[in-house]
Amino acid sequence: LYPAPPLSFAESQILRRAYPSKTFLTPINCNKLNLKRKKIAFSISNPSDVELYGGSNLLLNDLIMEIARYILACKGHIVYGGDLRKSGFTESFLEVATSYIEDNKIDYVVTNYLSSSEIITKEDFLRYSQKKVNLIQVPFLEKYKEVRRKVNDLSSMRTERNKNTNVLIVAGGKISGYSGIIPGILEEVLLAIKKKIPIYLLGGFGGMTAKLCELRCGIIDESKFIKIISEGIPAKELDIFNLNNSNRWNLSKIYKEIKNYNKFNLYVNDKFQFSKDIFFIVQSLMEGLSKCS
Repeated sequence: LYPAPPLSFAESQILRRAYPSKTFLTPINCNKLNLKRKKIAFSISNPSDVELYGGSNLLLNDLIMEIARYILACKGHIVYGGDLRKSGFTESFLEVATSYIEDNKIDYVVTNYLSSSEIITKEDFLRYSQKKVNLIQVPFLEKYKEVRRKVNDLSSMRTERNKNTNVLIVAGGKISGYSGIIPGILEEVLLAIKKKIPIYLLGGFGGMTAKLCELRCGIIDESKFIKIISEGIPAKELDIFNLNNSNRWNLSKIYKEIKNYNKFNLYVNDKFQFSKDIFFIVQSLMEGLSKCS
């Protein structure tokens, strides 16, 4: 046994040659977990209120990278929807993928969906492809009537990504100042509910994910939930959207969908405190992912 993180491909090759009769494992992968190419999606962004929950964006980023390492080391496939900023999660997934793939491996190990408004060069496609990261730019579709182009652009990307997802991991997320009609993480959770897939909520880092955990734990009731979402939306924009789109984002209906869904997994103790323990979250999350059908 050795401490986390799991060995990179190069490290494991060196040890295999030096000690061919021995197996090297971290405590987390003692059960020799195999994710069997499951498509595991991340819905994450750095929230503005993370300090109120006793966490930090740095700790959240560390946690996501630890989870990503284990997913790739256990033969899973990461799915994400985000831009190509140098400081963003896409770039971080690229670096992790580089460490956990075989040199001669043909298949991609990360798929990143991008909206049609994202500017991507041929060099971007080539650089990511060489690192086994598949960039997919989703064409623009007019999903909703009478909305800003950005709303349809992001919804098109999220809907397409959801088609290629077996499990969703959610952390952080904006409660206000987001680009869509409702928070992006909330929209991605609702898409996952529609597909009836397992959803893992890492609520110890604030943001929209923490609010969803509080809703599930009974800390937030329907009126409080509606108030939280309404405060983050420009005046009357949601009402106008629902009027033109068959009441698609009715907040009362959304509350009930989240409250009644039976495939949520939360990391919370009996005092409704959301865990920020990286080892505990990664260990229990990996065990859960390996059992997901």
